[in-house]
Amino acid sequence: MEADTEILELEIKKNVAYVLPQVLDQIFKQCEETKGDNPEKHLNLIKKLNCVLSDELITRALELLDKWNIVYYCTRYRIRGCYVAEWSSKNNNLATTYRIVPGTNYCKCQFFQSRVLQMDESKDSQEAIPFTSSQTFAPLGRNLVSYTCEHILAERIHSALIKPQKHILSQKQYLYLLESLYED
Repeated sequence: MEADTEILELEIKKNVAYVLPQVLDQIFKQCEETKGDNPEKHLNLIKKLNCVLSDELITRALELLDKWNIVYYCTRYRIRGCYVAEWSSKNNNLATTYRIVPGTNYCKCQFFQSRVLQMDESKDSQEAIPFTSSQTFAPLGRNLVSYTCEHILAERIHSALIKPQKHILSQKQYLYLLESLYED
């Protein structure tokens, strides 16, 4: 009986992993059709996201949008969808930046590595995962699985609600920026 339950749980997880990206794409597509500063539209997007993602992740993404700047970089030729988004602190006292490629689900942040990729952490950090925000969230041992991180979610919210401003780089500068994403 226990084996049947485990098989059922695995099937449910596979289905969720398949359906969730499609559901999120549909939510953002509906929102992107009418860009603009409309508080009702913003609230509607957050309500829809709240139906499929954790409160923790949504809170972290909204906090990131409030406290950090996002800059999009591309080349002069602007290959469709070929941008790098970079997060940096608005108060300029943090040297940390996070870079992601919009449209992908990968980030080098600790949350993504531990909660999305399920990478092993050192035994010394079993109390809590270090976060980019000032808040402390659930200690390890509770729900440790997430579809994405706050950087990726916040970028998607940002680009759905606001037309992103893009900074044009030379081909060499852009390639350097892309390579920095995959260092380590």
